[in-house]
Amino acid sequence: MNWKTLLFLLLLVGGLLYLTRLQEGSEQHGPEFYQGPLLGGVRPEDVTEIRWEHIERVEYVALEKQDGTWMLTDPLEYPAAPDRVKLVLDGLFTQAIEIPKAETASLAPHFDPPRAIVTVIESKEGGAQRSHELEVGSLDPDGMQMEVRYEGRYLRILRNLDAVLESSISDLRDKRIFRVTPNRIVTIERQGFTEIEGGLRDLAFTARREGPAWKQYDPVRVQLDPVAMGL
Repeated sequence: MNWKTLLFLLLLVGGLLYLTRLQEGSEQHGPEFYQGPLLGGVRPEDVTEIRWEHIERVEYVALEKQDGTWMLTDPLEYPAAPDRVKLVLDGLFTQAIEIPKAETASLAPHFDPPRAIVTVIESKEGGAQRSHELEVGSLDPDGMQMEVRYEGRYLRILRNLDAVLESSISDLRDKRIFRVTPNRIVTIERQGFTEIEGGLRDLAFTARREGPAWKQYDPVRVQLDPVAMGL
């Protein structure tokens, strides 16, 4: 069994265990027992700022939506990687289940201090803003789930959020050279020379997209690999 198969099985078991706990919580604790999105009542599209202080890692990170684009604003200003921002938002809106009151007394030490504090700013129509603060506690012994304290409730979620909060600044930075979606690019041109073995070599290159295919027109005419062009 390779590591990918093993990882898939572990995640599958963790997910089934989590769904079982959701069902048990619903049956045992009635309608006041919360289960639903971690940031219940907040719409993902209304989130305009996310900050977290990772106390264990002694690290502070801030993300801010500016003119529809997510930016890293602390510890440096740089466009944020869209896929990483999506992972952060997915973690903040993952399904949560409230931990029974009988267990909460034993959980308090896990938040003294919390491993991380996450602040989410929600912007409403008309410019009104609302701040939400989550405290991240310990991972469960199974390593698949984690504890969160939010609005006085102790909640349990899958550890997706914990994984993304441990992302390095390099991971959070957008690595794209151009801020253009690939499907909007129709022509690529290169001009210039390079010196090879004492002589100059023309680097001229022209490629155009024709439907789903890419064709090179300079220095020779040839069909190009669409997968390679997509990279």
